[in-house]
Amino acid sequence: MLGMRTVLCLTMLRVCASAASPDYFPLHPGNEWVYRCTGLCGEPLKVIRVARAEYAGGRWYSVFEGFGATEAFLRQDQDGTVWSLDRTSGQESRWYAFSTPVGESYQTSIDPCARSATVLSRNNRYEGPAGVFPETLQINYPPGPCMDAGLTEEIFYRWTGLMRRTEITIGGPRTYNLIYARTAGATVISQPELHFSHT
Repeated sequence: MLGMRTVLCLTMLRVCASAASPDYFPLHPGNEWVYRCTGLCGEPLKVIRVARAEYAGGRWYSVFEGFGATEAFLRQDQDGTVWSLDRTSGQESRWYAFSTPVGESYQTSIDPCARSATVLSRNNRYEGPAGVFPETLQINYPPGPCMDAGLTEEIFYRWTGLMRRTEITIGGPRTYNLIYARTAGATVISQPELHFSHT
């Protein structure tokens, strides 16, 4: 009887795991990503990471050091929506709504120059420095209120995170492609000889 219960529990766990939505933006402390920039770039490599977890406003948040100059307090709910906390007002705003159906849009606060996002594909084939990845999530950002500035596209891969980000600048497009990722113990790397450091 005990053996039958064990088999049943394992089967249910497998079903639940397979039914769970993929985590396109893993926010575990210690996760780190390195991108190679092409186009109008201030620096050829960009390191982003989840620095720590911190309790604020009655919830736990992941403190994210990303493409901007300031830290972002982020959390992801059960629907796969990523929320950002404004620590001054205590209000949350949406960064990503990963469960949005293909072809539909959602409002976003990730970039003041890109206020809406459209899920273009969940079956996009991404090929970059880190390899070839099928079934990536492709998000497009239509032009916003800024001229010659803002996000235009992001591509995510399940349980790895952001694979590519493209922005428009007054000097032309700027693209970040993933060359290294360490997420929850798994590592993706494009070149064995890659070395980098940051403070």
